[in-house]
Amino acid sequence: MKPGSQGKASYSMQNHEMTDRSNDYNALRMRGLPYTVQEQDVVDFFSTYNISGNCIKLGRTPDGRSSGQAAILFQSEMSCKQAMNEK
Repeated sequence: MKPGSQGKASYSMQNHEMTDRSNDYNALRMRGLPYTVQEQDVVDFFSTYNISGNCIKLGRTPDGRSSGQAAILFQSEMSCKQAMNEK
């Protein structure tokens, strides 16, 4: 989805890998995301878990390009584990 555009993204976020982080049980790491993913795409994907854009960190390479990774901070350990099991 292009910045500033409205509507749904034209790709699926289903082909990704999620792992919970060993030292922070409210955080999930996603890998294999489309390089065009935006914070709002991740918010929409996890819409049932009430996360916001400030709870998402998109990975970037040293030159500023997307790395296809993201870290998402959930409100509780339980909601993080539910998201990992359901998605």
